[in-house]
This record gives sequence, C-alpha cells and structure tokens, in this order.
Amino acid sequence: MTDHREDAAARPRWWRRLSFQLRVTFIATLVAAIGLATAGFLLITGVSSSLLGTIDDAARERAQTLSAVVTRGAVPDPLPSSGADTSIAQVIAPDGHVIASSREFDAGEEALPRPVGGLSAGERIEDRVALAHGRFRILTLPVRTQGSTATIVIASPLSDYDQAVGRVTAAAVVGGPTLLLLLAVAVWTLVRYTLRVVDRIRGQLDTITAADLHRRVDVPPARDDIRRLVLTMNQMLSRLENAATMQHRFVSDAAHELRSPLAALRVQLEVSHHTSEEGSWQHETLRMIHDVD
Repeated sequence: MTDHREDAAARPRWWRRLSFQLRVTFIATLVAAIGLATAGFLLITGVSSSLLGTIDDAARERAQTLSAVVTRGAVPDPLPSSGADTSIAQVIAPDGHVIASSREFDAGEEALPRPVGGLSAGERIEDRVALAHGRFRILTLPVRTQGSTATIVIASPLSDYDQAVGRVTAAAVVGGPTLLLLLAVAVWTLVRYTLRVVDRIRGQLDTITAADLHRRVDVPPARDDIRRLVLTMNQMLSRLENAATMQHRFVSDAAHELRSPLAALRVQLEVSHHTSEEGSWQHETLRMIHDVD
C-alpha cells in the first residue's frame, strides 16, 4: 500500500490531472509512434540497401565485362555501353590519363574521380559522389594489362535511387502521422465506449436504494473485466439484501418478544394508577421493576 502511494505521488502532477480516456489514448499513441518510427527507419534503410546493392552489382558486372576488353590490350574509345545500364565508365592509365571513356565524355576528359590509395588498390566502392553530370556511386577496379595496371572506373547515376528512396521516405513521413491519427481516434472512441458501459452501470447502481435491494445490475454479454465487475457488484447486492432481510427479521422478532411484557406492564401501571393509594405508588413501582427484570 505504501509503495502504491509513493508511486502515485511520484507521477507528474499534470499526468494525474488527465482523464483516464486521455491517458490511455496518449500511451497507445506514443507506443504506436515509437513502433512506426522504428518500422519506417528499417523500411527506408532496407530499401536503400537493396537499391544500392542492385546498383553495385550492375556496376560490378560492367566492370568485369570491360576488364576482359582491357586485358586484351585493345581498348575501344568510346567504351561500349551495356544496353539498359546507364552507368558511365572510364579506363585510366597508370600515369593518370584517361585511356577511354563512355560516350557521355569527350576523349581525355577527366570527369570521374581517381581512386583513393592509388591505381593499384583493389576493388572499391566510393560513397555517393557529386559530379557535373549528377550524383553517382563510384566503383573502381584495377586491371592487369601488358606490363602495367589500368583502372576501370564505373559511375552509376543515383537519380532513380534518390527518387525511389524519396518516395518511400515521403510515404513514411505522410503515412506515419496519418496512421497515428487514425489510431488515436480509434483508441479514444473505444475507451469512450467502454466508459459509457461503466457509466450505464453506475447509473443503475445509483437507482438502487435500501428499499429495493432485490434489484440487480444488467450483466453485459461480453466475457471481460466489466462483466466480472458487474457480477461482483450483484453478489455484493445479494449480501446486502440478505443482511437487510436478517436485520428486519431480527427487529420483527425482537418487537414480538417485547410486545407481551410491555403490554402486561402497561396494564399493571394503569391498574396501579387507578387503585393504589398515594403512599403505596412507590412500592408498586418497585414491584413492577422487579417483574420486568
């Protein structure tokens, strides 16, 4: 009991002033907001990771195709495209000059960044890089040629990726609050309906007085805590009715038991009043007290 009082006292004063309906709605909405925020973050992260994986796989496939061409020593300029792939490619010599580029670049144009750590480094994927042609994801792959090492650079555009992630983010930003609003309205309505049932039960209890303890509260059909509460109330009313019946029976029996002695005492008092002399009234009174005892 002490711990319960301490917990209640430790709660903020503003929280204790809120209604039960508002408390339940607030807690349910807060929990749902945390869940939706977590789900939205995981969704956006998953979509982003999946799309970047697809982009990297396509860039890796094109780099492997170009590496076979570079290894043979005859590098066409411009480099052949890969059909539906929209990535941009360059082949860079060990001294840093551009050997060949995709059709999007002029011959010798150095638009793509050089790999960090040197041209001899292994395959590496740079994070999103901003170029004059837009935002790209850069993949570098060193290739052994005749007596030297060239580097293939694949730049995959991120415009489609940005649009897809943007749509998912917008859906999460707009859909999340909308779902929270619908949930808050649903919880508010449900709690209000539940409290309406409780209010109806309270109204029925208010009409039950000591004169009609035989009445009972209507039991709701749902097998829940409200039903158990009503059954407990009806059992309490039955106990009160039984106690009141026993009390009335006791009073009736006591009145019956007292009726005969009191009637006899009344008769004796009337007789003494009319027949006793003035000096013997005190003696008659003592005798009647003795008879009552």
